[in-house]
Amino acid sequence: MNAVIYMLALTSMAFLSPQKSIVWNKTSHDFGKVWQGDTLITEFKFYNKSDTIFQIENVVSSCGCTTGKWSNTPVQSGDSGIIEVRFLTEGKRRKHEKVIAVYTSHGLYELGILADIQKR
Repeated sequence: MNAVIYMLALTSMAFLSPQKSIVWNKTSHDFGKVWQGDTLITEFKFYNKSDTIFQIENVVSSCGCTTGKWSNTPVQSGDSGIIEVRFLTEGKRRKHEKVIAVYTSHGLYELGILADIQKR
């Protein structure tokens, strides 16, 4: 009996929650071979295809060498926005993969960057 009530509650919550109707131009970026000390920058563009406002609440990276920059302005339905990601390669060597967690009003999204850092 409790299992049935639990499943009904989960199902109704899914219908009441905003749907993840955000479309990204890409969810990962490979910088390829780069030089140690370079500052790498890429942009992830997103489109709000939902019928509700989309708000980025926070952007957190897996390392202090990677940062995200975004607008605090809510993105209306039908509009788009950009998250700029910077990766500082100073003191790094070889292949690196970083994950950027994007906390939003529509849930969590994960973006990724890759770089193969060459010593100068």
